[in-house]
Amino acid sequence: MMNEVISGGHFLVARKIYKSDVWIKHPFYLKVWIWIIGNANHADHEKSGRKYKRGELITTYDEIIK
Repeated sequence: MMNEVISGGHFLVARKIYKSDVWIKHPFYLKVWIWIIGNANHADHEKSGRKYKRGELITTYDEIIK
């Protein structure tokens, strides 16, 4: 049903992904790419005096590995 609320939010992935470089790489790359998209800001906001825009993600390799 299209009106359902998805706990934790959601994002869309275009079918165009099937023809992208990330699709033909080892599945690990796709998993990391989806993690990055899922953790990027979905709206502009401010935290600790710094402004973060929609689509931005500040992370480290250690966070990605976890």
